[in-house]
Amino acid sequence: MIVSAPSATLGFDGPTTGPATAAAANDTLTASVEYSPSSPAPDETVTFDASGSTASGTIDDYEWDVDGDGYVEEYGSQTTYSYDTAGTYTVTLWVTNGEGETDKETVSVSVENDAPKASFSYSPTDPAPDDTITFDAGDSSDSDGRITDYEWDLDGDGYVEEYGSQTTYSYDTAGSYTVTLWVTDNGDRTVKKIRTVEVGNDAPNATFSYSPTDPAPDDTITFDAGDSSDADGRITDYEWDVDGDGYVEEYGSQTSHSFETAGTYTVTLWVTDNGDATTKKIRTVEVGNDAPNATFSYSPTDPAPDDTITFDAGDSSDADGRITDYEWDVDNDGYVEEYGSQTSHSFDTAGTYTVTLWVTDNGDRTVKKVRTIEVENTAPKVSVSHTPSNPSPGDSVTLDAGGSSDPDGKIDDYEWDVDDDGYVEEYGSRITHTFEDEGRHTVTLWVTDNGDRTVKKTYTVAVGDVATTQPDPTTRPDPTTAATDPDAESRESTDSADDSDESGESDDTSGDSSVDSTDGNSFANGELFQVARLYAPEKVIEPGSPGRLAGAFTADVTNDKATKVQITLQVPSGIQISGGSDIESSGGGLPTTTFVIQPGETKDISAQVTGSAPGTYTLRAAITYFPVGNKSAAREYDDLTLDFEVRGDSTANAALEDDQQSRTKADGESSSGTPGFTLGSALVALLAAAMLARRSR
Repeated sequence: MIVSAPSATLGFDGPTTGPATAAAANDTLTASVEYSPSSPAPDETVTFDASGSTASGTIDDYEWDVDGDGYVEEYGSQTTYSYDTAGTYTVTLWVTNGEGETDKETVSVSVENDAPKASFSYSPTDPAPDDTITFDAGDSSDSDGRITDYEWDLDGDGYVEEYGSQTTYSYDTAGSYTVTLWVTDNGDRTVKKIRTVEVGNDAPNATFSYSPTDPAPDDTITFDAGDSSDADGRITDYEWDVDGDGYVEEYGSQTSHSFETAGTYTVTLWVTDNGDATTKKIRTVEVGNDAPNATFSYSPTDPAPDDTITFDAGDSSDADGRITDYEWDVDNDGYVEEYGSQTSHSFDTAGTYTVTLWVTDNGDRTVKKVRTIEVENTAPKVSVSHTPSNPSPGDSVTLDAGGSSDPDGKIDDYEWDVDDDGYVEEYGSRITHTFEDEGRHTVTLWVTDNGDRTVKKTYTVAVGDVATTQPDPTTRPDPTTAATDPDAESRESTDSADDSDESGESDDTSGDSSVDSTDGNSFANGELFQVARLYAPEKVIEPGSPGRLAGAFTADVTNDKATKVQITLQVPSGIQISGGSDIESSGGGLPTTTFVIQPGETKDISAQVTGSAPGTYTLRAAITYFPVGNKSAAREYDDLTLDFEVRGDSTANAALEDDQQSRTKADGESSSGTPGFTLGSALVALLAAAMLARRSR
């Protein structure tokens, strides 16, 4: 086809639009286009050839629009071009002759693109966690071009993480992972390949040892998991529950712990490998604890009351640890009073004391040691003097016990009965008293040492024109003849010069607490006494055969202190009580006696009973007793009775009674009475009269 000459824009590098066309004057100008290859692929070079164009003259210009955009891109009878992607492209050729006439030819070029082939492999084919896996797409291909891009999604999240025909990746944990490859060829055609990668993980092997294998409390135990292993990877975490509470306390392949007490403890180890697989190992740890050895000594080994006794548990030991606590019960009350390996204590009185030590080791195991401590108390020595040595009635007499002593302690108390009434009137080592009447006056002194041991001294003060010689203290009256022998009273010592010891060591053992009579009164058994009884071994009074009143007292061996006893009698008119004793007193018309019994000792008392008129008579007794030094704890039995029967010739009985009364008045004592009762002189002697004995159990 002939067109008009190109427009004035021709002559530039390329017209912005196609040349203006005009019909040729003849039909000799013809544009012709050929191209090869006839079915090009993307990026393939296509050769366009206009040499088949004809003209009557010459063809001066060849102009090509090869991409169909309406603009001239190439010149000449022949040109080349390539297309990036598949598609149908329009190509236009303008030819112009010498006369300026133009003809054009338009052809369509179809660019074809076969899809590439996407393929990849990976190695190792059975990867474990953290293995480096190589992904290779080298076998991918493009039959009609080339692959220009490789894109990888390795973690299945839909996003591209890696590029290139080959890449690497690793997975932290076991599992099935989706891997996608996209390959794009030079024609911009993309193909996708998806594969699943199985990452396997064998469980790790968990094991641990501990040392020492036989730990004791507070031992540092080392736990070692170094032999744990992972066949297809490595162990990344070690976690320990060392106290069995279900919580992790320690980390690492090795750790240490100690247990405070003996017992069976559960220890758990968790090992986790690089693939996040965890294996647990449980073991029990036996913590043993040998008992500690508890022992103690004390010094002095023969303590006296108030001595400071040092108790030392320093030789106690613990074979597999250490002793952490020492606890002492030094007064046997079941409670701990002292702490520490060494302590001290003193005991107020003599006796057998139980001391208990508990030692506890670092494993909280406790052992007890019990020992008895014998606290001995030697009786104090009593010494009495008076000045002036031969006082007259009305003189002030100084009584001095300053020479008394205590070989293993000190004297705490001096108590004086200066008027022989059985009651204490004065206190102190040195006192003064005025005796108004001429005669021999009995003074009794009790001295008590710091161990609460009391010794009695009976002392005679001669006032006026009387004999001043103290009778032989070793002479004792015969209680069976005291009522009939007119000289018996004169032979009886009024000064117990051997310092008769009320703590239970008197030589006088004439009494016997074993009785056969069932006629009597028992009382207070279990209340400071094992036996406490008044009874009448002979309750029938006949001429020449007096009745007898007796008593038996055994202090409980478990008593902490000595027991003081006071007996007061109410004697009905018609009978009399007589006898002699180194414990005697008279109190306001009622016969009263007081004595002290040490724990575990027995005191027996006995007195004669006589009567003048036949009949039955009831004697009443009131008994008060309390621990020495604790009068507030006194108890009293005030309705004890004993019956006596007077038989036979009242004249004979009266003669015996009159004889005893005459000897009583010879001593300067007078009868006194209360309504319905008559008190003879021997009532002063009391029950304890005829015979007093104490014997240690």
